[in-house]
Amino acid sequence: MNLAKIYYKGVDTKVDYSKALSLFESAKDYNIGESAKYLSQIYYNGQSVISDCNKAADYYEKSIGRYNEKILGINI
Repeated sequence: MNLAKIYYKGVDTKVDYSKALSLFESAKDYNIGESAKYLSQIYYNGQSVISDCNKAADYYEKSIGRYNEKILGINI
């Protein structure tokens, strides 16, 4: 997850949305809610993908649900 953020933000390296996308997709498979938040931004802004507001909204909703589960201590 941290490596994905480094590529997404370009910390000490060039921004690479393609690598970030791949890493966020992998993190999503492990129910990491923060990855869904970044995926929503990537798809909304069309960063290394064709902009897709519907997909962005789906990821955003998933990120909200996963953050709420984490806050409430729910582990699904």
